[in-house]
Parts: sequence; structure tokens; C-alpha cells
Amino acid sequence: MLADTRSVSDRVRISMTDLVAAFSKVSVPTVIACLTKFGMQTRHFTGLKPIAPGQPKICGPAFTVRTVPIREDIRNATNAGKLPNLHRQAMAAAGPGQVIVFDAGNSPGVSPLGDIIALALKQRGIKGFIADSGAGDIPGIVEVGFPVFCYGSAPVPGSTKISVADWNLPIGCAGVAVYPGDFILGDDTGAVCIPADIAAEVAEMALKQETMETFLVERIRAGFPLETTYPPNAETLAAFETWKQAR
Repeated sequence: MLADTRSVSDRVRISMTDLVAAFSKVSVPTVIACLTKFGMQTRHFTGLKPIAPGQPKICGPAFTVRTVPIREDIRNATNAGKLPNLHRQAMAAAGPGQVIVFDAGNSPGVSPLGDIIALALKQRGIKGFIADSGAGDIPGIVEVGFPVFCYGSAPVPGSTKISVADWNLPIGCAGVAVYPGDFILGDDTGAVCIPADIAAEVAEMALKQETMETFLVERIRAGFPLETTYPPNAETLAAFETWKQAR
């Protein structure tokens, strides 16, 4: 038999709508476990947390923004209206359904986002904001209902330390390489970046894993021993197939 030399994207085709629907049903820990089976162990945005428990889930393709350390003359010229405001241009370039992933150069003490910008982004259909920085006006952002992952509260403006340079290109955020169009998932446990070319396969694998874990939880609650249930032995796997058919 000839080896299948097609790319992942050729083997598994799925619309963005279906991809979002699939990932919305699974958790970040499950996705991270699935990614390890693809040899990927650096996809978790370590240290970035949701700004509030129970905030809306983030689910969508990445729109990337890159910054550089501030240069005061350029900042001053921008503030004076002599140069374009690249931060505002980057925010305007993101499209509905996308998740902004902001490379702040690992700057937890400053914020590129506050409640007014969050409101504007939400109204335009942006699905969330991930940054290796802080965030300002967190109570206001929470009230807006716009999901954000960052290091925490930082009322200091980002323009004191960083400046947007460009967007929609590969970046690093919290130690994660993010390419435009990579799939971003964020929930109460954290956020993860799934490479675009394997996103459909990871979603399919994660859905199957969550179904299996639902069954395993039922088995544990029914009194079955942990050592034969998790991981499942042959008997447990056979019971799982019977359970699936009966659903």
C-alpha cells in the first residue's frame, strides 16, 4: 500500500464554522493532551489567565500583532498626530470571528487593552484577546463580556514600554509561536494554540477523548477500580463500545 502523502488539510477538510463548533465542546486540557500525540508540547500560553472566572470561551483563528520596545520620538509623533497610530490600525485590521493574539514582548506591567477598546472589538465580532502583558480596566472589560487572557491587572498604558510594529505575521506570545490562522482555544483553565494544518484532526481527536472521559467518569462513580479504568484496559474499552452504541 502506498503511503498517504496528502497534507493534513487535504485529508481532513472542515469549515471554520464546524471547527469552532467542535472546539467549543472540548476543554483546553483535553486539547493539550491531544497535541502531545502530535509531538507538540509548547502550545499552551503558560502564565496567561482569564481575567475573570466564567468569562466567555475563546474559540477562533488567530490574528497576530507584533510589538517592539518603545522609541520615545516615534511615540510622541504618534500622539501628536504626525504618524499613524499602528495600535489602532492593527485593532481595525482584525476581522469578525478572529482572536487577537498580541505579542507584547512579555510585558506584564503594561496594558495594550482597556474597556473601551474591548467594547469596540466585541461590537465588531472579535472573539477574544490574548496578550503576554497585563490588561487595564479589568472590571470594565468583564462588564463588557469580552474574554481576555493575560498576566493580570496592569493600569499602566502599553505605550510606556511597547509599540505596535506590524500584524498578521508569525509572532511569539508567552513562549508560544503563533502563526496567522492558527486556532486559539481558551477556557477557565487557560489558553492553547493549535497549528492550523492539524486543527481539524485535533478537534476530532479531542471530541472522541471527551466522550471517552465521560464514560470513564461514569465507571468510576459506579465503583469500578481506577487501575483498570484509567487508562482503560481491554474490558473497559469493550464496555465503552457497548455504551456508545446504547446512547
